[in-house]
Amino acid sequence: MQTAILSAVWFLLGAEFIFYMVTRPHLYPWQDAAGSLPFIVILTVFAALGFDMDVPRIFETLQITQFPGESLVVLVVTFLAVDLAGYVYHRAAHRCHILWASHMVHHSSEAFTLISSTRQGVVDTMLCGWIFLGPLVLIGFDFVTVCALQLVLNLYTFVVHSMACGRLGPFEFLFSTPTHHHLHHAKNAPYIDRNYGQILIIWDRMFGTFVKQDDNDVPQMGLAIPVTAPHALMFEFVGFGRVIQSVRAARTLKDRFWAVFGTPEFSNRLLASAPQT
Repeated sequence: MQTAILSAVWFLLGAEFIFYMVTRPHLYPWQDAAGSLPFIVILTVFAALGFDMDVPRIFETLQITQFPGESLVVLVVTFLAVDLAGYVYHRAAHRCHILWASHMVHHSSEAFTLISSTRQGVVDTMLCGWIFLGPLVLIGFDFVTVCALQLVLNLYTFVVHSMACGRLGPFEFLFSTPTHHHLHHAKNAPYIDRNYGQILIIWDRMFGTFVKQDDNDVPQMGLAIPVTAPHALMFEFVGFGRVIQSVRAARTLKDRFWAVFGTPEFSNRLLASAPQT
């Protein structure tokens, strides 16, 4: 199945590229695409080798119980649990500094295309998602089903990073779409930390993180606090460097703890208040 997902990713990348070349070549982000190419190679290698499946296997060996049967009801419940776990992780990745250190790589692009979506932090890809998916296996969800649904989720969230299609009507009430997700990547204040939904957008509607586009506030992609790096790959280290800097800037043990596990905003305040040398 991983091979099929990888093939679909490469096919969609090519299809989007052709779409831009035929309809709007002047809008294709050539420089951003060049910076994203190494990430495609890294993700392909990691996925092909199955590195992201090693951690949940540990949870499988420690499984407390296992839900019986392979009924449609169990499959639907598993899907909802996996998608909710994806929402929880995604929200945590924005609100916990040490998780954001890796997830910020994904938001470093100032374009919103399929190729820009391949910018993924290595730690983000290999481990962090399973902090939330692993416990699903532990409490009884089938390991193979969880992994298969996670792959489907990954492909779907890849697809919603393209504005090649327009609004999708009633579909947008339940599901995350490019209309919703491009706001998530915007650095405009009203859109920051909104629309975390992976496949379903209902979690955002339920938990108060949903936002619609304001026609008077055109979304601008990228990081709210500008971060410079000589190459896009360097963003893999910039975030963790800021964690270390904020820990050094903290004056108390409590502040050092929150510099790591608190919000990125807390660490930004620490860095802003640190003596300039």
